[in-house]
Amino acid sequence: MLGFRLREEDEIKNMNGFGKTMAFFAGAFIIVVFHMLASGINSSAQTAVIALVAFFAGVFLILSLE
Repeated sequence: MLGFRLREEDEIKNMNGFGKTMAFFAGAFIIVVFHMLASGINSSAQTAVIALVAFFAGVFLILSLE
């Protein structure tokens, strides 16, 4: 997806504070951007699905830092 692979769990655990902060903001950024894209779509069903997918993608990214 987008040319990068997910890091191994050990690599994530060994990340420094800066890397964890950047990953956290990346998760928040994914949520915000997809929510804005979904808001531009008139169909409420599509909006709900896209917002839900983006929300879980962002939450998964943030939780992977633990």
